[in-house]
This record gives sequence, structure tokens and C-alpha cells, in this order.
Amino acid sequence: MSTARVNLLPHRAEKRKRAKQHFAIVSAGTAVVGLMIVGLVHSYYAERIATQQGRNQFLKGEIATQAGD
Repeated sequence: MSTARVNLLPHRAEKRKRAKQHFAIVSAGTAVVGLMIVGLVHSYYAERIATQQGRNQFLKGEIATQAGD
């Protein structure tokens, strides 16, 4: 004789569903913030490299000018 299992406490399933949704939202938010931080660090260092390359070009021009004198 088999008996059907009846969930007498549906609030448990609802609580589990809300917990999964909360976890997904927090995970997505964390991923977005992480990507923003990576993007900001990347742009910061890209700007630093560009500035240094500009300085290097200036110095090469000055050196070439001095060597031509």
C-alpha cells in the first residue's frame, strides 16, 4: 500500500524559493560590481601606459633634435 506524500508545510518550499532567488540576485550583483572594478582598474592602467608612451615619444623627439645639432 503506497501513500501519497502531501506537503503540509508549503512555506518551506516558498522559503527555499526565496532563498534561491536572493542568492541569484546577490551573485549577479557581486559579478556586476566585480566587472566594474576590473574595468576601472584596466582603464586606469591603460591611461597610465598611454601617458608614459607620450612621454617616451617626447623624449625620443628631444633626443633626435639634440643629436641633429
